Amino acid sequence: MAASVRGVAVSTVHSARSVRPDPVRIDQTQADAGAAAAPDAAPGRGAGLSELCSRLKQRVGPERFERYFANGRALRLEADGLCVRVPSAFIARLLQERYAGDIAQATASDGRPAVAVRFEVDHGSRGSTPDATFAGPAATPAAHPADRRASAGKARARGGAPAASPGPASLASLAEFEVFDGNRLAFEGAMALAGAGRDAGRQTTGLLLIGGCGTGKTHLLQGAVAALRTSRSGAAARVMSGESFANEFIGALRSGRVDGFRKVVRALDLLCIDDVHTLESKPATQQELRNTIDAIRQRGGAVAASAPAPLRQFTSLREALASRLSGGLCATLGAPDRATMARIAVRFAAGRGWQLEEPAARELVEAGLENGAPATVREVQGMVVRVEAVHRLLGAGEPTVGLLGVQRARREFGRGGRSGAPAVRRPVRGQDVLRAACEALGVQAEEVMGNGRHARVVMARAVATALCRRLTTMSFPEIARVLGRPNHSTVITALQRLRGQIEAGVRISLGPGRGEPAVGDLLETLAQRLAAQAGA
Repeated sequence: MAASVRGVAVSTVHSARSVRPDPVRIDQTQADAGAAAAPDAAPGRGAGLSELCSRLKQRVGPERFERYFANGRALRLEADGLCVRVPSAFIARLLQERYAGDIAQATASDGRPAVAVRFEVDHGSRGSTPDATFAGPAATPAAHPADRRASAGKARARGGAPAASPGPASLASLAEFEVFDGNRLAFEGAMALAGAGRDAGRQTTGLLLIGGCGTGKTHLLQGAVAALRTSRSGAAARVMSGESFANEFIGALRSGRVDGFRKVVRALDLLCIDDVHTLESKPATQQELRNTIDAIRQRGGAVAASAPAPLRQFTSLREALASRLSGGLCATLGAPDRATMARIAVRFAAGRGWQLEEPAARELVEAGLENGAPATVREVQGMVVRVEAVHRLLGAGEPTVGLLGVQRARREFGRGGRSGAPAVRRPVRGQDVLRAACEALGVQAEEVMGNGRHARVVMARAVATALCRRLTTMSFPEIARVLGRPNHSTVITALQRLRGQIEAGVRISLGPGRGEPAVGDLLETLAQRLAAQAGA
């Protein structure tokens, strides 16, 4: 099948031939012979394969050129364009999404247009998938078998054992993860979970990610699950938070359906537990997770987890569980450097449909660091959203933001007081969050705390939950009390649903004449407003 990406025609085919375990690394002499035998009709062919490789290596960097293109051995010039040999459809999609523009520029020469690019996936390697599993970056995949089984389990819940609920509505992609020296090992570990790393087809059985808030732990776990589902047809994989695992286990115990819970979870090929440290005060759940890990690994599956610090610092985590989680690859995610943060800002802005010039991105990063902002991907994204908000109001519709636009945003969102000193922040209260959510969505607090099911009332509960988790130190039970909920599982469910809506770009109507913003934009606007009030 074919897709058009950044002006270059890209297609993916699958070969049924059996090859060695590393199918990307085809013989260089064969590649050169193919290039020599092919006519010089295609644009860019005159330079030959060696010059093409040199240009591509310069564009993507030596390390990425070795990792994804096997130092040129995965490339073959043909009469109708360039063939790139890959071990799986996941790698084909990653290269298409991340490097299609670089490949196109490398194949062009002397002002002529780029040649067509074809990815060839070999079915003889472990991890390859049928054609239907890869349809280009704009494709919407069909429901995964694990999701269908979970849905069927819900339908049978009244009469039999329940299935574990599905994971996030939209999983992050490893192709969208910004790799730098501080998180390279963690990224390679996530790739290995899906059998898609340097040693394609060799899946690791354990990964523990250690890093602070906003460093990308959840992104990597979700990406590993999505990559495994893509690279292995029929693979069952799921990412859950530690709280979700505990809630589902306890719910199964109380309803007498723990056997059904175990049957589903222990049959997974990959289980990822985000924020596993939240199980500190739950010894019975820790024991259940330990037994689940043993069962999954005995079947040849893999388990990954994340925590904000080494597990030994969480003294209430049982040694038996901590040792199992620490027995695989342990990777620490560090904060990005300035150059990486600037690249993240440019890429994030492009994903939101506008252009942030590189000098402006560097200025934005420096401004954030001067104001004491944490050096995390999430904080960088927040700064980009703030610049976008000002630019929409004052930018006169220009699609590009330069230095002047960033400096204008800095004046609008300066954090310092009148004297220039950092403002003293007061705690954000749960009641303040609830009030702000109600005002934004045009509903009453009594409706939110009652049984109202209007779309804006339901959204106000979810938004208030997300803001409380982001701006306060409140636990889920404390948030539930503020919102008048009978138990904390309802607010957890609301938060999970909200995350899926944000990922899907869902919009919410604020009422007649009040607009219909994206849920994610509404959340960011309220967060900034509450943070500014706290710093006043």
